[in-house]
Amino acid sequence: MIYFVTDKIIPNYINDTSCYKFINNKLDTGESLKYLETCYPYYILKNNNCDVQIKLITYDDLHLIKRSDWLIFYLNSHYTSPKTIKSIDCNKIQIVTDTPLIEGMSIYITYDPSILNDKHYNWYHVMYPQPIGLVKCKPKWPPENIVCISPAKYTCQDGTYPKGVKFINDSYHNAGDEHVLFHLREKVIMRHDLGLQTRMKYPSHKTANRLYQSWFCNAPGIFSTNPAMEHIRRSEYDFIVANCMDELKCNVQRIQKDKTLYYNMVRNCIERQDENSYGNVYKQWVYLLRQL
Repeated sequence: MIYFVTDKIIPNYINDTSCYKFINNKLDTGESLKYLETCYPYYILKNNNCDVQIKLITYDDLHLIKRSDWLIFYLNSHYTSPKTIKSIDCNKIQIVTDTPLIEGMSIYITYDPSILNDKHYNWYHVMYPQPIGLVKCKPKWPPENIVCISPAKYTCQDGTYPKGVKFINDSYHNAGDEHVLFHLREKVIMRHDLGLQTRMKYPSHKTANRLYQSWFCNAPGIFSTNPAMEHIRRSEYDFIVANCMDELKCNVQRIQKDKTLYYNMVRNCIERQDENSYGNVYKQWVYLLRQL
């Protein structure tokens, strides 16, 4: 049996999406995220008629696990610890995001495909599913509605944003009237000198989901880059890089003046809009599970 473990079992998203909403509150957002790491892919597998034996359990059910079983978990300081995980006698798979990697696991899952270049650990790449509630956008020339894909408090505060830009209120949930999406954050740099017990050993566990959201919404993106985004980037039409406020201001002006660039980026979004679909996430997960 393959167990997905969570602190709290939430409903299947096809029946109730309330637990999959990212509330504009830092504490509540963290609460929702810790459930979604294992519940969301579990339900994607079940909804696609996965033929592998899987079960969703809480930490109160760990006594069900046998030595030959597999346990898929996400490390979160609110409800588990490396000591708890190591005490379980079974095969273990850690979903590594921006939390510390625990030594000795059989498999590690990353949302960043560039991590597969690291041969010291048994890595598998899966995509983090898109948030529920994204809305397709209609292009407009010249683009007027320039919107940050996250609330203001989750983006860079170093400087003054270009005049007229807006910020969504519900994290990861757009309105559908955006013409260009952006997000600015401190550039993520790989730190090879730091030990495994620090989350910044593998800072590139950041996902490419800002970019996937831009493609899905058909709204060209201006983003601070990270290794996951760079790994899937094919051309400038995928997204324009802005790693500081001056670069953001310059590129907002550029995309508002260059009609060819804007519509080439719109066409590219449409071409790549389904790359992070439930179907593709399912294929990645079921491929991994069939290797066990």
